[in-house]
Amino acid sequence: MQIINFYGNPNIGLFFYSTNKFTIVPKTTTEQTVKIVEDELKTTVIKLDVFNSSVNAIFLSGNDELLLIPRKVSKDVISELEKLKMKLEVINTDFNALGNNIVIHKKKALVNPNFEEAAVKQLEKLGFEVLKCKIAGVETVGANLVIFKNKGLINEKVKDDEFNLISEFFGIEIERGTVNNYSSIVKAGFCKNDAGILVSSEMNGSEIMALEALMK
Repeated sequence: MQIINFYGNPNIGLFFYSTNKFTIVPKTTTEQTVKIVEDELKTTVIKLDVFNSSVNAIFLSGNDELLLIPRKVSKDVISELEKLKMKLEVINTDFNALGNNIVIHKKKALVNPNFEEAAVKQLEKLGFEVLKCKIAGVETVGANLVIFKNKGLINEKVKDDEFNLISEFFGIEIERGTVNNYSSIVKAGFCKNDAGILVSSEMNGSEIMALEALMK
């Protein structure tokens, strides 16, 4: 585990997107920070701004084999992503912030309940079983749930019916929790893969202990 901020911003889970193969960081990321990311997550690091924005992780979703990208991404960005040599899929939705609106785990996808049928069918054609559901009454499921190898961290304000439905759907143990000193938007506070985890300096002790347990 490494403590890191992005130019003083503790919401590092919005800026850095990582799989077990690569990590995408904003173009303005310092070489010192790149080295920390490489050492902790054990991946190649790519400097890129999706939608000319540093908040890369809100736009991207997927797993080690597949990267889901918004349909309005520029050709230049797609060309850079193609260098990753993995399957890219442009999702046919107006919800450009895919990372905030989709949670992928194995062959299951939890999505914003307002997702268009075209987008749902596209995910199904990719082999995913799709569930539409809110978390804590809000539609941005990707911002409110992060799944580790076989466990999950979810917004502590999640309703019991949502919690039970999502736990059963993914078939994993899910814990209610917070990040960045009691923020419920769990995605924002950290960036992780199977090798390691980057956490913000705003994390309190109990939040760090919870993340360490989820990484095991």
